[in-house]
Amino acid sequence: MASPPKPTLISYYEQAGRLLDIPADGPDAHEARMEILAMIKAAHRKRKPLPDYEELRRKFNTGQPLQSMTFGEYWNTWVDRHRRLKDLRKTTLRAYIMHHDVHVSEILDQVRLDRIFAGTVERVFTHIDEKNADIMAARKSDDLETRRSMRHKRLTGHTTKQRVKATIQTVLADAMREHLVTFNAASLVSLGPGKRAKGMVWTKTRVEAFNQAFEERLRTLRADPARPRTTPFHVWGLTDLRPSPVMVWTPAQLGTFLDHAIADRLYALFHLVAFRGLRRGEACGVRWIDLDLDEGVLSVAKQLIVLDGQVEEGDPKTESSDGVVASTGVPSLPCTRTAHGNSRKAAMGLRVAGQWSHLHQRRRLRAQP
Repeated sequence: MASPPKPTLISYYEQAGRLLDIPADGPDAHEARMEILAMIKAAHRKRKPLPDYEELRRKFNTGQPLQSMTFGEYWNTWVDRHRRLKDLRKTTLRAYIMHHDVHVSEILDQVRLDRIFAGTVERVFTHIDEKNADIMAARKSDDLETRRSMRHKRLTGHTTKQRVKATIQTVLADAMREHLVTFNAASLVSLGPGKRAKGMVWTKTRVEAFNQAFEERLRTLRADPARPRTTPFHVWGLTDLRPSPVMVWTPAQLGTFLDHAIADRLYALFHLVAFRGLRRGEACGVRWIDLDLDEGVLSVAKQLIVLDGQVEEGDPKTESSDGVVASTGVPSLPCTRTAHGNSRKAAMGLRVAGQWSHLHQRRRLRAQP
């Protein structure tokens, strides 16, 4: 067996003896002593320093686990627990997982929980800023392949950083309750006040300026032979052409849209969102059982959410969303219900006709010699 590293062999075993003497007599002393012995053997085998005496004594006296888990190890148990308990909304847990996988895991997963300090958490956001800088530099590159490699990559804004911080803070708060850490390092990190996008109205001059910028950008992109074919819709979706990322229609512009969509089968949904302020998931989750045409009210009881490519039904996002709104201002709802029933009957008729045709064809084949 290889000799342990410095200090000398005698002092090494004296330190090991002191560690083994930490657990006093009691029901848990033997188990703790066996765990400390395993830690000593692991340090000897890996030629690493022995555990710190004061730190190990503090953990034993306060009832903390003697061997600290890494953030990644605790994260896996944390996610499994919440999946089993189902005490978080599916969308919330999915957002936590996305924040961890995209931004947190690379920096924190290999760090011991008791070694996570404010500076450790700050490295997560330093890394995000570095990735943002790389994306911006690549977008301005003269190399076509470099620009193409950034086509589907997005910058991480201040709001997302705050949500990433909230994810780390939530996980460490649970670790504190389990006495795995003594403080929440994420709560000590300050990201500073972010500049929130200000909503602006589509005034006449802003619409004209947007249309001019749109035409110029479309011509420029289409004139570049090295670029793939650019569609007007792609250019229309570029946010840098707009005065603000959040643009608001005027009442006249909303009326123009509704007039254009009046023949669409989803006109009632557009009208409902425009005049009653329902979220997209809440509007799509409305059931006919929630609508009372006689009283002119609509109950917001469910919403539709997309999880891993599958549409699922869930409760409204907030308690205030779970309420009743007036439906009297949506005159197309009765007609929409009638049309919906007719379309379902037509679809059922086509399905039955198809099944009958298939059965008739099988009988004909059997009758053939």
